Amino acid sequence: IMDWDKDSVADANFAKIDLLSLPVLDQLEEALDLIEQRSGARPDLSRTNPEDDGVYNLINAGQSKGVFLLQSPAQLKMGQRLKSRNLLDLAYQVALIRPGVGTQGSAVSQFVERYRHSAAWEYDHPLERRALERGYGIIVWQEQVVQLIMDVAGMTGAQADEVRRAFARPNNAHLIEMHREHFLAGAKANGVPPNVAERIFAKINGHYMFPESHSHAFAITAYQAAWLKRYHPLEFFVSLVNNQPMGFYPLEALKQDARRFGTPFLNPCVNRSRIRSAPEDGAVRLGLGMIKDIGPESARLIVEERERHGPYADAGDLARRIGLKPQSIRSLIEAGAFDVLTPNRRETLWEAGLSIRPTRNGQRAFPVAGPAANAVAPPKFDDFTDFEKMAGEYRVLGIYPRGHVMEFIRSTLNANVRTTAEMYQAEDGERIQVAGWPIARQHPQGADGIVFVTIEDETGDVQAVISPQVFARCRRALSNQIILLTGRIDRWDGTTNIATERIEAIGADIRLPSSHDWH
Repeated sequence: IMDWDKDSVADANFAKIDLLSLPVLDQLEEALDLIEQRSGARPDLSRTNPEDDGVYNLINAGQSKGVFLLQSPAQLKMGQRLKSRNLLDLAYQVALIRPGVGTQGSAVSQFVERYRHSAAWEYDHPLERRALERGYGIIVWQEQVVQLIMDVAGMTGAQADEVRRAFARPNNAHLIEMHREHFLAGAKANGVPPNVAERIFAKINGHYMFPESHSHAFAITAYQAAWLKRYHPLEFFVSLVNNQPMGFYPLEALKQDARRFGTPFLNPCVNRSRIRSAPEDGAVRLGLGMIKDIGPESARLIVEERERHGPYADAGDLARRIGLKPQSIRSLIEAGAFDVLTPNRRETLWEAGLSIRPTRNGQRAFPVAGPAANAVAPPKFDDFTDFEKMAGEYRVLGIYPRGHVMEFIRSTLNANVRTTAEMYQAEDGERIQVAGWPIARQHPQGADGIVFVTIEDETGDVQAVISPQVFARCRRALSNQIILLTGRIDRWDGTTNIATERIEAIGADIRLPSSHDWH
């Protein structure tokens, strides 16, 4: 084990191998296990049709949320624009939404126009052909950088790769200038005019981009995940939940997507849930292990006790049989884990409170309520309101299985405020107002300061594009958990965005799960 960084390792000529830990591989394996348990047959993902229209229709409709490498808002829109129909298309799609491509001005749009719409283009010099032909004049993969330097400047493969790596080093201005001089000298010797050589050298950048083989391999994995979502959504979402954290969105947003695929989520249940989430009658039954203050170990105790001595009669019964802390019992109640036994959660808290008492020398206390106690009927309480139940579930689960916070906010909004689903029917340029929960905020490098925000409501989600001027003016409001956007519909190349003009905060009196924010 050495504490050298990657550049020092390379300078010392050690072999450097990246080992990628990909939760998607666990997800795929678990999904296949679940399909086999349900149907008795295990799909062979290596033999699925690589040109299945159903899978590509899902990707091209922007419905690949939760799918490895194809789920970010930028990738959802790239699917709508590129219209992939085979694994080569998908390899391009996987590689295009990377900083190395995206920072080259309008390189991504140029690629789509040339590849999908046969737009005309020319090389800056014929020596670029071998390197740039498969990228339609655009650098998509690392290997193209090396090939370009070799062919234009006459460098060896090792020298060219050294130039490529120099761009990724910190404090590299002196290195870049040295390599630039060598490149220009080599290009001149190959008959490339100085001004053309300068333009070609400017195409090289230090941002991360895929190796070519990497994007082809990842395209296969992404396709397999999309195939599972298309044909086995139940097992796809169960395994996705069980392998969090992974991907781009909070679990609440994935739950909303699952509902659109006919796969509802069910609250944890002390008598039905396993430690991890599992399929149940076409729905995702959330696992006990995901509840705050419970976790996998306490969930294991609950399940093992249930399997040994039978189902729990009520919260008091569980409290007497399992030595959980009072806060853990309360979290179970707030998660709705006793609803099938006692639908009134205030009464469930009462039942549990009577039974959570200290023990001495391992001797459990006698019950003071319930059948075994011969006790008087407990007092009657008004149940929590639906809003209070939702707030509790967000607190202990990070998810509200049966609905969405905007269902409670909607009635407080002006009638002019529309749903995100209605954004896709609005006319291009139409002025609109829409409200929702920002589930992802992105401020990518090389995007001219533009901020992209995906907002979600009970009907779907839509992406807002925020200029630097609007961002500077409305930054504080944007950090709120529920926001109201005013702007205009912007349709372009099959995609729909909101060109944002104003952002206002909306009070919700609730703590929502954290959004996924990226820089």
